[in-house]
Amino acid sequence: MMKRGFIDWDKREISEEDFQKRKEKVTAKMKEDGLAYLLIYGDVWQGDNVQYLSNFSTYTRDCLLVLSHGGKLSLVSSMTPRDREWIAGFTPVPPQDISFAAGLVKGSDIMKKGGFTSGKVGLVGEFFPKILFDHLMTEFPGSDFVELSEWYRALRRAKDAAEMKLVKRAALLAENAAKVLTDPGVFKKKMRKVSAQAEWVVRERGGEDYSLLCSTQKMGVLDFPDDRNIQGHFGFCLLSQYKGCWAIMARTVVSPAMGKRRKEDVRAYSTLVSSIQGAESLENLEKGIKAAKARGWEVEMKSPVGPDFPTSIIPGLREIPKEKNVVFGLAFQKMMGKDLFTYGETLCVGDEGYDVLTT
Repeated sequence: MMKRGFIDWDKREISEEDFQKRKEKVTAKMKEDGLAYLLIYGDVWQGDNVQYLSNFSTYTRDCLLVLSHGGKLSLVSSMTPRDREWIAGFTPVPPQDISFAAGLVKGSDIMKKGGFTSGKVGLVGEFFPKILFDHLMTEFPGSDFVELSEWYRALRRAKDAAEMKLVKRAALLAENAAKVLTDPGVFKKKMRKVSAQAEWVVRERGGEDYSLLCSTQKMGVLDFPDDRNIQGHFGFCLLSQYKGCWAIMARTVVSPAMGKRRKEDVRAYSTLVSSIQGAESLENLEKGIKAAKARGWEVEMKSPVGPDFPTSIIPGLREIPKEKNVVFGLAFQKMMGKDLFTYGETLCVGDEGYDVLTT
């Protein structure tokens, strides 16, 4: 399950200058592609797109970030005006440029105030609201509205130094939480209880969000933790968020009794883990993924890592990223008998190969 978490702004970790550099990277691409405005939609499931430029992650309602090609940034929230002071405390968006409206229709007012009448506008968000889109079409007839979610994801993939530190912190949170989930004592405990213990590890160390999908004996799918007891085998996919940056870590553990009965399955799983953690070069990683697919493993890669991973309608990567400092998630699943085995890591492309951030 996922629960929206605490938001703050520690400028020792990410400064106003860092946000300015991100904005400059996006606006440079906007000018190159002839975009007058970029409208970035966010809700509780896809808030990281907005947070990347504003540090704001909506936790109950949706929001819209409006960015002009000249660099002016405005935020529209479906929350209430009484939240203005609270929001202004942790975002580089000036208080006077934070507004509130049900349906986020004030986005068009911001564009008009900036002198926009028609032109090319980029839309970011797989679930961009139809009511808002229809409103924009009415307000700006003849404008070219372009879906740019993948365009925006591509800009976010390569991390700067400040963001890389946050990703590594998110990865460390995932590692610490995974220690709870892989402890031999989890067997015969309820999945919900074990998940709560892992979540506490993430949150007490400053994590903003935590998501867990898991599976135990004969479930056959990853699902939200419930009151079933963990028996025989326990597979999970864990996501942790720190200051807008996510890390993924997936593992499968088996009880001693099941390990004795399922030696071949355990060996196959161990072979997969070793092939990814020990590949070192991107070429060997590609070979490891190809071999895993040949052995029946389902493989998914995504970048940037987000709360939709590993199950989402958002398409994954077809090829391993090659650009330095690109962070991506890699996840494997395979049914072995009636049990689902899963494995996943957060990786980063380096100078000569890649680093596994979540071992």
